[in-house]
Amino acid sequence: MSDAIADSRGGDDGDGSVGDGQRAPTLHVEITGRALAWVSVALFTVIVVIGIFDPAEEAVTRIVIGAVLALALDPLVRALQDRGLGRRPAASIVGGGLLAAGAIVVLVVGPPAIEQAQRFSEELPQTVQGFYELPLVGDWLEDNDAATRVDEFVAELPSQIDDETIESTANSFLGTALGALLVFAVAFAVMLDG
Repeated sequence: MSDAIADSRGGDDGDGSVGDGQRAPTLHVEITGRALAWVSVALFTVIVVIGIFDPAEEAVTRIVIGAVLALALDPLVRALQDRGLGRRPAASIVGGGLLAAGAIVVLVVGPPAIEQAQRFSEELPQTVQGFYELPLVGDWLEDNDAATRVDEFVAELPSQIDDETIESTANSFLGTALGALLVFAVAFAVMLDG
């Protein structure tokens, strides 16, 4: 702004003087106590909002996923409504189907995953031995006896599992289950509301 004022009086010579030896006017900004208070309140509000929503990022994500899922299932609800059902029964049928589909996935995928995890310790050294035949790294793996090292690592693995590891795994599993429940609850609520 001071450049615009200086330009209107003949231009700034670079040393703060204007054309005929006059000094360029300086710009003074006064901040009143009231303005400072409003800026402080605004900054405090931003810090509080960030503090509240930063830890809640996962929950907000799950809520958004639930809402998107409900929007994706809404055509099914509407199709059931077109067949003469009310909104609540139609949403209940679609929600029940969603729960059933989730249960089927857990029942179908769960046991093979557990079985595979149990066979992991037996199959891993054999798998590493199969890598001995690879063209570039096979000889190096065989010279360093990688299969035996992997077998020792797998044998020592149970000793590395302690109460904290088990608690962390249980908390992770519980958090995932509760997250899925939150997604379903949001989806069902949005489907009911339409």
